Amino acid sequence: MKLVFMGNPQFAVSSLKRIIESSYSLQAIVCNPPKWSGRGKTKNLTPVGEFANRYRLSLLQPQLLDDNNFILSLKKLKPDYFLVVGFKILPDSILEIPTKGSINLHASLLPFYRGAAPIQRAIMNGDKNTGLTTFYIRRVVDTGSILMQSSIPIHAKDDFGTLSEKMSVKGAELLMQTLDSLYCNAIIPKEQNHSQATLAPKIREKDCRINWNDSAKKINYQIRGLSPNPGAFTNWNGTRVRILQSEIIDLGEHKLPGEVVNCNRKQLVIQTGNGQIKLLRLQREGKNILEIQDFLNGTKLEIGDRFDS
Repeated sequence: MKLVFMGNPQFAVSSLKRIIESSYSLQAIVCNPPKWSGRGKTKNLTPVGEFANRYRLSLLQPQLLDDNNFILSLKKLKPDYFLVVGFKILPDSILEIPTKGSINLHASLLPFYRGAAPIQRAIMNGDKNTGLTTFYIRRVVDTGSILMQSSIPIHAKDDFGTLSEKMSVKGAELLMQTLDSLYCNAIIPKEQNHSQATLAPKIREKDCRINWNDSAKKINYQIRGLSPNPGAFTNWNGTRVRILQSEIIDLGEHKLPGEVVNCNRKQLVIQTGNGQIKLLRLQREGKNILEIQDFLNGTKLEIGDRFDS
């Protein structure tokens, strides 16, 4: 089978590696073009772009997906399948190119968590399990027929970063199983139950702001679901502080939400709308990420101080 891989994030790299190691014919890799920073002096490639360059793989980086030259380049490859992991929405002019279809690897058990942020939303909602789905791409995002699925537990200490790493590896396995089964004509695609669909919209700034009136459990889910990036945040003394790790604790206190309940050299406990939460790793705006002991050494916090909601 002749394949074209399309992807951008680190999550996609595990799948790309497995395809390269397989017996299938990888015709090209497609990712976003590099972004320039530092007055245009630093070239920042996507993780997929960096991987492709490192191994001198054929790489296409179109500015626009409907660019005629890009479309012509893809048509010349005569691919059987496009494999899509963390890429853009493909226009019809692209979807009609592969002879057998376009396959997406999505980080949820569809039809649940359709959208851009399925891993974050699952953790933020307190789910105990999630999973991965391979499916045929249709015009309407994340609605295509399911090929294969695989479940994965969400452990109590998982955050977005750790769960993404695990799902990246397991997703690569699922994608290869899907290709092998398609090669043997051993898959019957299954229509999604659209009545059960839920959404996982892109993370916005409002999703990251901590509301101390929420329960300790909800805030802890929020912190885990957004760590390490973009990070849940609060404000203290006019400065934004990202909170990257926390745990629920019960000191039997009943203070105002956002109020510092306990503060010493090793511990910082904040009151929420229901229960308390202990902060473990933080980052003040423009500063390095610090363990709580180091953060407290450089911060004048006292019992009774309040973080803003």
